[in-house]
Amino acid sequence: ESAVVALVRDAIIPHYQKLPGCRKLGLLRIAGTSAYLATQHWESKSVREEVLASPAYARWSEEYEPILEHWFALMEFEEEWEAEDLLTSE
Repeated sequence: ESAVVALVRDAIIPHYQKLPGCRKLGLLRIAGTSAYLATQHWESKSVREEVLASPAYARWSEEYEPILEHWFALMEFEEEWEAEDLLTSE
């Protein structure tokens, strides 16, 4: 677990901070399991979509690839989904 926390804290979060509109990343351990939930919090869905469609994101993604490979070496991917925060408005 310490390697995962260090990777998120020292590499993933700083890299995501380069993306405009990405407000926060989270890493939650699911109680009673060895499973984790990684979260991204964006300014809005439209900002996220705009950023992900930009040429700058393509460059960012290329730079992120070695970090992502390290993440995959530490973690087993199960599911991915998108959710809408009902307590904040876009």
